[in-house]
Amino acid sequence: MRSRILVFSVLCLICAASSGCDRRNRRGAKTAGNATTAKSADRPQWLPAYTSAQQAALDAPPGAPVRTPAAPIYPDLSDFTYATRRPFDPQRATTAAQTVDNAVRDSPRLYVVQQRDLGTNHQGQYGPEAPIEPDPWVRAQKNAAGRYGLVWSTPSDASKPIIDRGNAALAAGQLDAAERSFQTATNANPKVPALWLWLGDVQAARGNDQGAEASARSALAIAPRYPAAHRLLADVLMRRGDIAGARKAIAQALAGYPTSHKIWQSARRIARINTRPSPPNSFFDVGNSGAIVVAAPTPTALVYAKCRAVVRYEEDLRAQVFGAAARSPYRLSQSEEIFCLEAMIGAASGANAPVPTDPAGTPAPTTPAPAPPTPSGPPAPPAGPPAPPAGAAPEAHRDFRPIDRRTAQNAAAPPSSAPPVAPPPPVATAPVSPAAPPPAQTAQTTWATLTADAALGEYVLFEIVGAHRPEWCRVAPDEHYAAVTRYIETHVLAQ
Repeated sequence: MRSRILVFSVLCLICAASSGCDRRNRRGAKTAGNATTAKSADRPQWLPAYTSAQQAALDAPPGAPVRTPAAPIYPDLSDFTYATRRPFDPQRATTAAQTVDNAVRDSPRLYVVQQRDLGTNHQGQYGPEAPIEPDPWVRAQKNAAGRYGLVWSTPSDASKPIIDRGNAALAAGQLDAAERSFQTATNANPKVPALWLWLGDVQAARGNDQGAEASARSALAIAPRYPAAHRLLADVLMRRGDIAGARKAIAQALAGYPTSHKIWQSARRIARINTRPSPPNSFFDVGNSGAIVVAAPTPTALVYAKCRAVVRYEEDLRAQVFGAAARSPYRLSQSEEIFCLEAMIGAASGANAPVPTDPAGTPAPTTPAPAPPTPSGPPAPPAGPPAPPAGAAPEAHRDFRPIDRRTAQNAAAPPSSAPPVAPPPPVATAPVSPAAPPPAQTAQTTWATLTADAALGEYVLFEIVGAHRPEWCRVAPDEHYAAVTRYIETHVLAQ
């Protein structure tokens, strides 16, 4: 059983999404006999240039006739499918591997499968790069049907000069003046969690942990899925010596936005980080001949790469395995990733090959996020609210403001009644002094550990989907958000 959650936000403009799976109507390929050329117009503008090795592989003659040219397909990011948790079944994994091999063999399209390291094309597989940090003016909110969406939560126009004064005071190191400004802005906008967060950060920097905790909890009372407020609360609890509470809070912060550098920095102060298996390195796309080029550096990773490719390009397989509607656009899903990981594990087991353990693990971000600019004055008035998602029922948006996630953190303006105010520069918060040192040794989570714990689904949401599309973690159903939080406490943070 899978639950489909429609998040009411325009996440990205995807080229050729609605017809990319129709075998009879391929766009962007000019046919001359058995030769076709994929037009650059088929590739969305956000897709970065390939490396020279990747481009050479896509340009190379396939070595066999291309009778049914494939067209480039990129994910429609307006929807995502979450999967129900289930125990790992070795027989199901073996069947998944066989299903992938059969799909490649029986497809009318030509797959050029190569065991070689071409790196990976993350954006081609998962869509345009998401912001590293969550937009402070956006929060997750349930609608009347109990489904989460992303909504704007911005201050009034009258508060913008006050916030600018707080920014200027922070830049000058005047924490008392900054706190007064943010307190005034918060009093005027008590339902804006970003202002509570910034007030709490300044309070923590001044050594007022009691005030910082109250501010963090005020933000969470408004937006329980506000990742940065969980991070602030975790820091405060760690300084107090409440290690269990700090671990829980930082796990909730990571579950809400797995790419945040700021949250990872706090996590490392609270606990050592366990190593986990890295997602398999995979590359696939349609070459200039119309053949589908698939490459990965190891046999097991190649099974995963083939699986991801056939799920994207074989509409019949999506219908058979996932129950996708005929001619529906290709969309990312938790189910797809679980299926392909199981196929990889099943193929390794069937060949009596070791399942990869990859001790290097999935790294937590280490580069600090760049400081946001301090505005010199009030921002320009916005052009108006963004358009609602294409194809969605109008009534679905009665209690949601659609968010445009095409290119950057603040790519679209919020409602005209509340234009954005740039966030303040980072505050040098008081260092966390844990009551006890982090453990001396970390654990190593392996694929075997994950299958034994029936945790492949949580691994997928946190380590794969969260790394590329963190917004889907932020709006996950409650049971998935809780499961990812437990995964982080068990497999990410050292005991």
